[in-house]
Amino acid sequence: MIYHKSVNIGVFVSKFDRFVTDRTMRNILGQPKSSINFPQIMREKKILLVDLSKGKIGEENSNFLGLILVPKILTAALGRASLLGKEEFPDFFLYVDEFQNFATPDFATILSEARKYKLNLVVAHQFIDQLSDEIKEAIFGNVGTMATFRVGPDDASYLEHQYEPTFTESDLINLPVGNCYTRLLVNRPTHCAFSMMVDWDSINETPKDPRVANAIRENSRNTYGVAIEDVNEYINERSGFNNPAEVSAPPVVPSVVPPAQKQPLPLPNRFPSLSRQTAPADGTKVSNQQQELDKDTDVGQKPATKTPFLIGISKKNSV
Repeated sequence: MIYHKSVNIGVFVSKFDRFVTDRTMRNILGQPKSSINFPQIMREKKILLVDLSKGKIGEENSNFLGLILVPKILTAALGRASLLGKEEFPDFFLYVDEFQNFATPDFATILSEARKYKLNLVVAHQFIDQLSDEIKEAIFGNVGTMATFRVGPDDASYLEHQYEPTFTESDLINLPVGNCYTRLLVNRPTHCAFSMMVDWDSINETPKDPRVANAIRENSRNTYGVAIEDVNEYINERSGFNNPAEVSAPPVVPSVVPPAQKQPLPLPNRFPSLSRQTAPADGTKVSNQQQELDKDTDVGQKPATKTPFLIGISKKNSV
């Protein structure tokens, strides 16, 4: 069976429906070229802030964009392999909040292999069970510096081994708000754990100027952003919405052809003498041989002459 190409494409396109119906995702992923150059950001010590708040763009969109960005950063870091031993390149720090939403095997690769490329990773999450076994083993096997705020009994039992003999499971459970226990890795050796207090009042009292934040945001938008009208025009052009005549025609559904109707079987001629008693219209005589052939003529053939007198036959003698 042959289908129109739009029928096959429809099954594939349906998987990406949210990228078409969601305007934010459509404008981000619909652009032909990304304005974010990760190798350049690392090389020039730029700051990239990515707001993946679930309340703004939704949970699925937030997770999806995060899973796109992390491999790109890892690829940019591994691309520094050609610079090893040739030139000095700066450190690059990747901070990931709500780490469990983006915990993929790529993070295990960053923790185990990307350090020699000076990609430093700082992650934060709520409890250990949010991570898979592979990610959990990669974190606790490679992380050097660790800070732990107040945790639950299950996590405290697991983290006690990271801070012993200085702190116990009970200490981790009963930590005051804003306090944490820290274990540092400085110049290779691991130092003894110690307690630390976060000065929340000082952080909250730090002066903030919304005008400066808006100016930075607007400058970044003008430098790296693309006008939304241009994005929509590009998407419409690629989709063929600007030229409706070029859009593929919808599939033609073949109509069901009914089977040929059977012709009813002709009835036998019960009055052979009546069909032969009139002469042909041109006045020629019918020979006896012709009359004999008329007897053998197929019953389905139309008589050669009209027989209007058959109309007067009664129902008793009718066919």
